Amino acid sequence: GDRDPQEVVDYIYTRLQELLGDNLKQLRECLDMLHILSANRDLDKQIEETEKMLTRIDMTRIPSYRIGMEKGMERGRLEGMEKGMEKGEAMFLARQLGQKFGALPPTLEQRIGRARSEELAMWGKRVLSAESLDEIFS
Repeated sequence: GDRDPQEVVDYIYTRLQELLGDNLKQLRECLDMLHILSANRDLDKQIEETEKMLTRIDMTRIPSYRIGMEKGMERGRLEGMEKGMEKGEAMFLARQLGQKFGALPPTLEQRIGRARSEELAMWGKRVLSAESLDEIFS
């Protein structure tokens, strides 16, 4: 025919992808057959080009990829919530300390800002009975 061989091969590949969906194993088998059938028509270059398309498959359609993405997003949300809670705890502690002892030195504010939740909780308990900042942070 008059059609461009690359267009024909791309069309065949696209139709196979539409028909087979997420079944990558069967798609690969069909492409192997296409390779064999194309040998006597000198279409190796076009088949190669089409196979490159296979490596650019829409990963979001592959179930295992979607599951991995969802898990990653959930982990990100949880880590974000944890960071937000720590920031809130740090702000609360700094406010308590400011009320009890006056303005805090910048180095102490930075230390509180970098602290993990466990450390913030420990310092928060000490605020109630401490007479000085040293008693809290020593």
